[in-house]
Amino acid sequence: MVVQSDGTGSFESTIVCLLTTDGSIQCDTRVAVSPDEQNGLKKPCFVMADKIVTMRKSSLGKKLGELSCDDMGKVDEALRAALGI
Repeated sequence: MVVQSDGTGSFESTIVCLLTTDGSIQCDTRVAVSPDEQNGLKKPCFVMADKIVTMRKSSLGKKLGELSCDDMGKVDEALRAALGI
């Protein structure tokens, strides 16, 4: 899931949080997301704010969708917890 600011769109790379369907780790840096038409997910998953990576934009696949404002707020909180900010 791309978490980089839209204002940094001119860079060749982007910052993402990895996703998983494995819910065995419950902590404040993982956000449960249910599939819906807006986000384009096929099954429930977890945004792993503790697994932040930088990728070349050319390595990304097509955009599936967007998180709701509520889910994105939870991801923001999880990123703050993961980064200690």
